Amino acid sequence: MIPLHRNLLANRESLVAAFIFAIAAYLILFNLGYAPLWHDESPLAVTGKNIVLTGGYNGWDGRNVFMTLNGASINSNLKLVSYPPWQAIPSALGIAIFGANEVGVRFFHALLGLFSILIFWQLLRLDFAPQKRLRLLALTLFALSAQTILFMRIGRYAADAIFFTLLAFYCYRLYIGANGKLWHLVVATLAVVLGFLNHYAIGSSIAMAIGIWHLLYYARETSRRQWIEILGASLAVVALCITYLFVAGIIGTSEKLEFTHVDYEYSWFQRHVILIFYNFREMLHFGWLPLWVAVWFFCYLVFPVFTVSKKDKKINTKITKKNNHSSNNERAAIIRWSVLLALFLFFSGLVAVRPAAGHELADSRYLVPALPLCALIIATFVNWLWRQRGGVFYAVPIFLSLLVSNALSFPYLYPNLFTQEKIRFLLPQLIGEIHRPYIIYLNDLIDYLNTHAEQDDTIFVSPWQDYSIMQFYFSEKLIFCCALNEQSGIPKEKIHELGVPLFEGDIKPVWQVVIGERKPNANEYKLVFQSEKYSYPTQRPELEFHTFRPLPKKGSVYIYRRRY
Repeated sequence: MIPLHRNLLANRESLVAAFIFAIAAYLILFNLGYAPLWHDESPLAVTGKNIVLTGGYNGWDGRNVFMTLNGASINSNLKLVSYPPWQAIPSALGIAIFGANEVGVRFFHALLGLFSILIFWQLLRLDFAPQKRLRLLALTLFALSAQTILFMRIGRYAADAIFFTLLAFYCYRLYIGANGKLWHLVVATLAVVLGFLNHYAIGSSIAMAIGIWHLLYYARETSRRQWIEILGASLAVVALCITYLFVAGIIGTSEKLEFTHVDYEYSWFQRHVILIFYNFREMLHFGWLPLWVAVWFFCYLVFPVFTVSKKDKKINTKITKKNNHSSNNERAAIIRWSVLLALFLFFSGLVAVRPAAGHELADSRYLVPALPLCALIIATFVNWLWRQRGGVFYAVPIFLSLLVSNALSFPYLYPNLFTQEKIRFLLPQLIGEIHRPYIIYLNDLIDYLNTHAEQDDTIFVSPWQDYSIMQFYFSEKLIFCCALNEQSGIPKEKIHELGVPLFEGDIKPVWQVVIGERKPNANEYKLVFQSEKYSYPTQRPELEFHTFRPLPKKGSVYIYRRRY
């Protein structure tokens, strides 16, 4: 019998992969409460807390009614409907276990992010069996990417979207393989449905991308039985998703919900062409696919004779017994993965509901499933360099540069919107930030109100994005008021039955928190606190917004108290 330690040493690849996963787990889970919730997290955090308190997706928690812009997140029955239902479930579970705090909101989203790294590793082993170095490079570039880690540390849909995407794709690949089972398709179907219920646009894009991908590469190899099962699974996905949309009142209703947008400047066709173009462009713009790597990859696709070395040709002739498909050919597999990326970016722009007018960038939050696909393309570039004669001497420095910075994206790199920095050492700065987090204006507001506000004081917060943040932290202590106007779709009588002064003019609140230049009547309110911090949550996850250090004061953050 071979001793255990010899087995481990014999499988160095698994040890390295486990080490990479351990580092990723530490960076994703350590100090999750390092920053207050930001605008995207707080609505689902409040929803999760309401699920724990009331047992359902209720806007009313017994003290306050939660809402976003003029009540757009709730329907006339005060049910929370504008956010997909899955997003709040991990937060609700975390709040039930860890309490109503940042760790509770974020923990289970982060855990799904970690599971997605494991699934990505299994996908790499499925498609690139002989290419151990390529697998490890791709795993490292995905798991230790600063952008990946930031998205996985937030309490909303990003990590979940990556998880459901990779789970659906992995189980689908198992199903169409030589030893595919029906339960593989069942799990893939469930992952697609949950992906849709996590984020409607991302889930729809992934489902359509995988469907077209199957037609392009596996239609001829699919048996009649498999076609029947796939058709049944597809109909089940459509039926379940549409049924939910009807039951929740998202379609088939005259109520206007928050996620609907109108773009008066462009036609439907023009808007979606622009959004599709933005999606492809931003892979370079955001540094997810560095410019010079993209140039090389174009040559890799178009001129294979210049990018395939003799070592490549030897490796690509190996055939593994685990899979009879052509996925053992490295270049063919890479092309298939890149086609999946292109299909996702296309459908993401096609189903997007946001306007194109006034938006010069794609929204990277909606493109998160592209991160592992881009990591594989980058890894292919590094692996190709490594195979050249003496390539290790320049492949290693380039790999380290790609891992810790965005230098290879220069000059086609969008600057940080706050600091205007382009080249940054992202991973070292991220490690420094999560170990030594900085204070932002939200910390000041929370500390002041915790100290000075009395139980059941009334409060108004402007703008509405910060309203939901404050409501998460203070719904048990304060009464939130005066957030609705006469154009709100929420029935006034229903709100007044609850005894909550939610409409403008119902009362004069004790406190007013104002982020911006709006000022209450000086005869009625006095300024009691002014933050000296930058007036925006600069710890949000997108690298184009995220700063790793506090910024100088800009904008106005005030707390006013009623004089009488």
